[in-house]
Amino acid sequence: MSEFFASLLEILPREPAAVYAVVASTKGSTPQTAGAKAAFLPDGRVVGTIGGGCLEAEAQRRAREVREDGKPVLFEIRLDGESAWDNGLICGGSAEVFLIPGIAGSREVLQQLRARQARRERLVLVTVVASAGPLTVGTLHLVSGDEVISSVPATAGSQPLLRAIARQALEMPGEILRNVVEAPGLRVLVEPVLPRPTLLIVGAGHVGAALCRVAAWLDFEVVVVDDRASFANRQRLPDAARIVVGDPPAVVREFPMTRDTYVVIVTRGHRHDAQALQECVNAPTAY
Repeated sequence: MSEFFASLLEILPREPAAVYAVVASTKGSTPQTAGAKAAFLPDGRVVGTIGGGCLEAEAQRRAREVREDGKPVLFEIRLDGESAWDNGLICGGSAEVFLIPGIAGSREVLQQLRARQARRERLVLVTVVASAGPLTVGTLHLVSGDEVISSVPATAGSQPLLRAIARQALEMPGEILRNVVEAPGLRVLVEPVLPRPTLLIVGAGHVGAALCRVAAWLDFEVVVVDDRASFANRQRLPDAARIVVGDPPAVVREFPMTRDTYVVIVTRGHRHDAQALQECVNAPTAY
């Protein structure tokens, strides 16, 4: 999501007619899950992806229509049956795709999302898919705590609803919900935007170095600590976001532990492991 919105913000000044596409929901087997995003440009270029193949081709075709009439559209495409078989598809599921023209009007929301992500705030992005009430179809709303930032002015009555939806999303187990929430006269896509998780690896030996490579590939922000500069260095740990040479228990004690922090202790000996563990065992970490 971060990379997609960074790319979208970069092109919007030059491509204000970009059409924003998001997979609102899926059933069965599909190439992408809910929350997958793309932007279709007037010259045929695509930023991001909602799955490729006939799904993306149909979305791009409809994006041209949406660009002309200026109205958001929700459509479903089935990836089974004769049509799918004719196109060589064997997914067997279906996907709903929501298209929003004039996404340039949401630039402030996207800019705030990027800025607050950098500050490691816990955010919820709400996209209004259908509404018979105060929320406007096709609008984006960013909720940060009690603050609501909207692509169009949100009415006073809608803000408590948006805050309640955001609180519920952040309380979900695992906190990775991308889901459509429905209520009478309302349908919204809810996407928590959580800080990039931090992995603190205590110990820069062979196990710590291997774990650093894998965790960075999995998009953790990896911090490695060891008291041996010959082990804790950039040459051995090129994928680490930060390398700390210092006394491991002391570093662990001062490290800012949050619910987005994971700690793995793999020092060179059990005594050192126990000392590091003692400093963080009661911290509010994810692991």
